[in-house]
Amino acid sequence: MITYGAIVRAFTSTLKKLFPGHKIYSIARAEDMVRPAFFFYLKPVLVEPSNKHTRRNILSLYVDYHQKVKNEAEMYDAAYKIRDALGWKYKIPEGYINVTEFDWEFVGKKRDVIELNITLEYFDTIDDDEHAELIEDVCIDYNLKEEF
Repeated sequence: MITYGAIVRAFTSTLKKLFPGHKIYSIARAEDMVRPAFFFYLKPVLVEPSNKHTRRNILSLYVDYHQKVKNEAEMYDAAYKIRDALGWKYKIPEGYINVTEFDWEFVGKKRDVIELNITLEYFDTIDDDEHAELIEDVCIDYNLKEEF
């Protein structure tokens, strides 16, 4: 089963592989930040049952990239590295997650931080302890009437 914790662990691992030497924070904090750094967090957008046994999950993954020195081309390169690593089906140990949208904007007082907004979607099972007896025999009785 895919959990938010599983997604955080997998994405942290992905960032560490892509950007060795960069600090990675999953909870934004301004004090004691060491640059270059990534901050990221998940925000549930929609969690709903799609049927009796399946739940649809849509999440936004926000990723902020803080550089030591502002370099716009490097920001774009980082965004594309992340996009390519996720693909459209991001594989984590617990299963696959669809990447349905990928965009970014520049944030911060000096507009010197690129913030990626990545939409993730996956389905998981709903545990159902409600069980009915198995039907073994079915009898059908019908009458056919002709109308003119």
